[in-house]
Amino acid sequence: RGMPYHLRVSAWNGAGDSYGRAQYSTPAILTPMDKPDPPSSVEMTSIDDSSIQISWNAALNKGGSHMITKYKAEVAEVEPGTEAQFNDESNLFYESFDVDYTSEVQAIILESSADDMGGFFVVNFMGESTPNISTDAEADDIKEALEGISTIDSVDVSIYPHSQEFITTYGQRWIITFDARRGNLPSMLIDSGSGQLSTIATGGTIFGSSSIIRVETISNGGLPSSFITPPILDEGKLYMSRISSFNGNSWSDSTISHNSISPSKSAPSPPRDVLVNVLSDTELGVSWKAPVFDGGASIAGYKIVWGDNDDMVPASQLFFLLDNLDPEESFLVSVTAFSSRGFSDPALAKPLLCPMELIESITL
Repeated sequence: RGMPYHLRVSAWNGAGDSYGRAQYSTPAILTPMDKPDPPSSVEMTSIDDSSIQISWNAALNKGGSHMITKYKAEVAEVEPGTEAQFNDESNLFYESFDVDYTSEVQAIILESSADDMGGFFVVNFMGESTPNISTDAEADDIKEALEGISTIDSVDVSIYPHSQEFITTYGQRWIITFDARRGNLPSMLIDSGSGQLSTIATGGTIFGSSSIIRVETISNGGLPSSFITPPILDEGKLYMSRISSFNGNSWSDSTISHNSISPSKSAPSPPRDVLVNVLSDTELGVSWKAPVFDGGASIAGYKIVWGDNDDMVPASQLFFLLDNLDPEESFLVSVTAFSSRGFSDPALAKPLLCPMELIESITL
């Protein structure tokens, strides 16, 4: 089981001492498969008053297949003291969801402190390099260059302006979506002729004011090990879940969650895309986006922390100015969302433009 086999058959009619011509099997290679083991450690947590998150560990035995192709997540309402009925025959709530592969999404970010970026660069992916790509290339040109190397099958390319509230920057975001089901992929690398291949590049064939090109992973590809239900559950009711895996041939047995849970309002998820930029030798600008989940209660505001200092702003404000700073001091900046249900985890700010020291070190 799990090994590929090739078969051929020939006949002998008792006459002579040899068999007739062999007929080869179709398909040429086939791998025997059995049903995979079920997932393990199925856990549930409340997202808000109408959704829950289910998480699990993948099975090690895939039943002879090289991969699990999808999961099935089932959610059933359960009454206290009874077993959950995972079918439509019960009068209680039941729903089933397919959890499929997600595509790898990476971004090539081109940014500068003035509207003067130009030049070209090369993208390297898993050892192969594209032709030169201009910083003002169109989406079709980028797609053609990436698909022209053998390590990339097919991609979708979208171009968006790279702008942030309150922070002055120029450039674009090239969103690259890999179509093939190849799981979590390595990062694309940039070559501007000024140093080694890296996820960040400046100088060389790139010009402009503090111009820099960097690569970020937006979402890892592969088969998720968690699932958030649509907002269709009722607060105050108990639910259980179970997960099964499919290897392209058979479904595994199901693993039921360790406990039941009732969806309830909770603290929000962290703010997204928290960025910080140098505005002057005594000022930093911070910007962010609202959380994906508000926990079922409206976002009341945000808490900004830098060093030993903190301040709060209302939910309508997605930016903050840090001023009167010491030019000789470095700061770690974070933003936390809060509501009547509590505070989110803090989200650390990333520099929007590279510090000059880093640019100079790469250039050298």
